[in-house]
Amino acid sequence: MSGLRWLLSSLTVVLFVACSLTSSLDDLKGGPDGGGGSGGNAGDGQAGDGSAATGNTGGGTAADGSACGTNGECQSAHCVDGVCCNTACDSDCMACTSALKGGGVDGECGPSQAGTDPREDCTDDGVASCGNDGRCDGKGACRKYAAGLECAAQTCTGGVKSFAKTCDGSGACQDNGSQPCQPASCNGVVCTGDCAGDNECQPGEFCDIASGDCTAKLANGAACQPSKANQCASGQCVDGVCCDAACTGACQSCKAAFTGGTDGTCAPVATGTDPDGECADQGSSSCGTDGVCDGAGACRKYAVGTVCKLGSCAGSTLTNPSTCSTTGQCQPNGSTACTPYLCGSSTTCGTTCSNDAQCVSGNACDTTSGTCGAKKPNGQPCSSGNQCTSGFCVDGLCCESACTGACKACSTAKKGSGADGTCGNVGNGLDPDNDCADQGAASCGTNGACNGSGACALYASGTQCATGSCSGSTKTNPSTCNGTGTCSAGGTSSCGAYMCSGANCGTSCGTDTQCTSGNFCQSGLCGGKKGNGSTCSAGSECSSNYCVDGFCCSTACTGLCQACSSALTGAANGTCANVPNGQDPQSECAAQAASTCGTSGACNGSGACALHAAGTQCVAPSCSGNTTLTAADTCNGSGTCVDNGSVNCSPYVCTANACKTSCASSTDCASGYYCNGTTCQAGAAPNGTACTSPAQCASGFCVDGYCCNSSCTGVCKTCNGAYSDSGTNGSCDNVGECSDPYNECSGSGICSFGKCWSICP
Repeated sequence: MSGLRWLLSSLTVVLFVACSLTSSLDDLKGGPDGGGGSGGNAGDGQAGDGSAATGNTGGGTAADGSACGTNGECQSAHCVDGVCCNTACDSDCMACTSALKGGGVDGECGPSQAGTDPREDCTDDGVASCGNDGRCDGKGACRKYAAGLECAAQTCTGGVKSFAKTCDGSGACQDNGSQPCQPASCNGVVCTGDCAGDNECQPGEFCDIASGDCTAKLANGAACQPSKANQCASGQCVDGVCCDAACTGACQSCKAAFTGGTDGTCAPVATGTDPDGECADQGSSSCGTDGVCDGAGACRKYAVGTVCKLGSCAGSTLTNPSTCSTTGQCQPNGSTACTPYLCGSSTTCGTTCSNDAQCVSGNACDTTSGTCGAKKPNGQPCSSGNQCTSGFCVDGLCCESACTGACKACSTAKKGSGADGTCGNVGNGLDPDNDCADQGAASCGTNGACNGSGACALYASGTQCATGSCSGSTKTNPSTCNGTGTCSAGGTSSCGAYMCSGANCGTSCGTDTQCTSGNFCQSGLCGGKKGNGSTCSAGSECSSNYCVDGFCCSTACTGLCQACSSALTGAANGTCANVPNGQDPQSECAAQAASTCGTSGACNGSGACALHAAGTQCVAPSCSGNTTLTAADTCNGSGTCVDNGSVNCSPYVCTANACKTSCASSTDCASGYYCNGTTCQAGAAPNGTACTSPAQCASGFCVDGYCCNSSCTGVCKTCNGAYSDSGTNGSCDNVGECSDPYNECSGSGICSFGKCWSICP
C-alpha cells in the first residue's frame, strides 16, 4: 500500500495498542497500580507504573505454559505474557505464548512473530533512515526497512544527475551513484533532454527519471516505489509491487510474501501476521483484536478459550479463570472444588500438605506422602492415627484398637493370618516386633518367638538342655526340655561291644581293652571281620585283608585296568576283574597323540591300556617335488607308525598334499605335458594354449599367457586374442586399435597400427 497510508495506519495502531495494553494489564493485574515490567511481563523484575521492581520470587506451583498473574505463582519464577515462562524473556521482540510467537509452545520464550510488535519494542525510524520500520523481524530483533525502498530522492546539480538512494535492508541508506549530463545540463532533477514527466511519454509508458527515458509501464507483480504508482500499468503500487487493485482494506496486501499468494494480486494478509501494523492488540482481557490479521481480510480476535481474567481461590473453592467466548466476550467458567485440599494460594488449589489444617474437614494429611485424604477405615494403610476413623494406626494400618501387648499385631503379614485392621495374636514361631527374648536352650525358657496364643513360646519338648556323658560301657544320654520350662534327664544306654570313648561310646578299637567283655579287637573293630563283597573302608575290616574299590576283595587287585567293583567291571562286587574295552573309570591310561601310535586313553578289556587302532594316520601326506606324493603313514595297531611309501602323480602335478586328476591349464601338468581341455597330454603345447613358461610350448614362446608363434616383441604387439586385432590366442598381432592394455604408450598415448599415437587416427 502507499507510504502515506502505511504511515497513518502505523500511527493509529501505536496509539490504539498503547491504550489497549494499559487496559488489558489493569484487568489482569488488579488495576492500574500493579503492573509488571516491560511488555506485560508480570513481576519480571522491571518496574511498571505504580510499582517498584520486586524481582523473581519463585516458589509457585504452576508449570511452564500455565496461566499466571505474578511471578510467585510459577515454578520458574517468570510470569510473562500471562503464562509461566521458562525464562524472564524480557529482550526486544521476544514472547512466551504461541499466539504472540505465531506458533510453538506456551511457556517457552521465543521470537515474536514477524510483522508484529506485541510489546511496542520497535520504534518507526521512518523510511528516510532505512532503520527500524516499527515491527519485529521474527528472529528476536526489530525489522529494518526493506531493501530497494527510496530513502532520498533523485537530484541534479551542476550538470550531474545523482540517482535516488535506496535502503539496503540492513539499516543503511545506500548511494546508487550519479551520471554526468554532458553535453547537456540539469533540468530540475533530470538532465536536459531527459523526460521530466509522464506527459512527455506515450500512452502505456512512464517517465523513468533515473534513466531519463520513457519506459513501458510495469505489469502487476513488478517491483515499484510506493510513492511512484505511475510506474504501474494499473496505477497502483502497493507494498512495493504493482497491484491489480488499490488494496486499501485492513489486513490486505499485494505482496506474495505477506499473503502467500501471487505478487501483484490483492489478497488477505496471511493469518497470524500484520506486516503493516494495522491491527491493535487490545489485550486478552478485552477478548478483542490480538494484534495480527485473521487471514480473511480482518484483524484477528483473541482465540476462544484465551484467559481473559485470572481465577481465584478461597477456602476450598477455586473460581476458574474466565476465557474468551465465540462471541468475543470474557465468559466466566464457574468454580471447582479443591477437596480434599484447601486453597494453596489466592489463585490455586493446594496439592500437598504437612498437617491436617491444610485439608478440608473430614480429611487428614498423610505426612509421609504429603497428601490429603479421607479418614480411612480399619485395614487401610496409614502413617499416623489421625488418618484413621478409629484413631489407631498400628503396624502401618488403621486398627480397631491400640493393640498393645506382647505377640499382638494388626496386620495379616505380622500375624500370619486373619484380616488386616483386626488386632490378633502373632502366629506360632513368628516375632515380627522382637517381643520375645531367646533365653537359651539350657534354660528351657522362651525361645525368641511367639506361641500363637498371645505369649512367648518356650523351647519345645525334646530340645537338648544338657550334654550327655559316658562311663565304662554305659552312656548317660543328654537331658531335654519337657516343653513347660523344665530340663528333664535323658536316662542311660549300653555301648554294646565297645567301651566308652570320651563322652560317647567307642566305634573302633586298637586293642582288646577298647572292647567289652566277650568281644575282641579285630582289624580295628570289635567283633568278626567281613566276607568278600561286603562294603569296607580299610583292609583290616575284611577276612581277605583286601579292601579294593570300597569292597572286601578276593585279591589285592593291583593290576592295570583291573577293579573289584561291579560298577567298574560288570563282575560281582568283591571279585577282581578286567575293566571293559573302551572304558577307563580310574583314569589309568593317558591318551597319547596319534602321531605316537601309543595309548588311546582307554582300557582294552584284557587288563592293559589300548593302543591307537590300525589305520590311524600318524604322519600326514605331503608333496615332494612337482609330481611325487608321499602317502600318509598309519599305525599298525601295535604301537608302530608304518611308512606307506610314495606315488608318482604324472602326468599331473602334486599340490595341496594330493595328486591332481584333471587340469585347467598346463600349470596343472607335469613337465613334458600340456593341458588339452581337462586332460594332461604328453608333448609340448601348440600355439594358443595357456602357459606360464616357454618350456611348456612347442614354439618355445610363452607370451601374454599363451604359447605364441613368435617372441612377439615390440611396442603395441600381443599374443592374447582378447587384446589383438585378429582376436586369435597364440598368434602375434597388433594391439587393437585405439587401446593400450599394457600401458606401453606413456599413459596418455594409444596403440594404432602397431605403434603409439597421441590421438586415435
